[in-house]
Amino acid sequence: MKKISIIIITILMLSLITIPVMAADSVATSLSLSGSEIKQSQEVTVTVKVNGITSTGTKALGGKISFDKNILEYQKSEFLSGWTGAVSTDGTSFTVYTSQNENINKILTVKFKIKSDAKSNITEISTNNISLALEQGNGDPENEIKVEGDSKTIQIEKQNNNNNVLILSITIIAVV
Repeated sequence: MKKISIIIITILMLSLITIPVMAADSVATSLSLSGSEIKQSQEVTVTVKVNGITSTGTKALGGKISFDKNILEYQKSEFLSGWTGAVSTDGTSFTVYTSQNENINKILTVKFKIKSDAKSNITEISTNNISLALEQGNGDPENEIKVEGDSKTIQIEKQNNNNNVLILSITIIAVV
């Protein structure tokens, strides 16, 4: 009986050693802007990157993009470097995935237009509520990794509305 117990314990210990363990990667998104000071009615491109993924194989990432809809208007998005997925029609959420084995950190660009009637001189854009699923997790929500978000501030340069003012001067000369 003792031998059987030792054999069972040994088998259990060996099986625990061979089960792959998903490391709790320190994963974070980072944002970069096409410019830090943008004029009203102009576009700004935001590049979303993810850093710290050490696993290879299929990866899926999803989260929210927060911005003031009174100042920024979503235009379009583009997936980068082997990533594909979907962005909501209003630009507030995204889901991307890749099956590339190398670690690719640039995942997405999102283009916004500064509204011409934007009242503020400053606004912020951020990523939040982001989760990463790795192939090793087999799609189990318990194995998702929470990803740190990032935020960037955009300075808005007001348009000078006097650019299109035409000054007309008429001189009348009376000849007597």
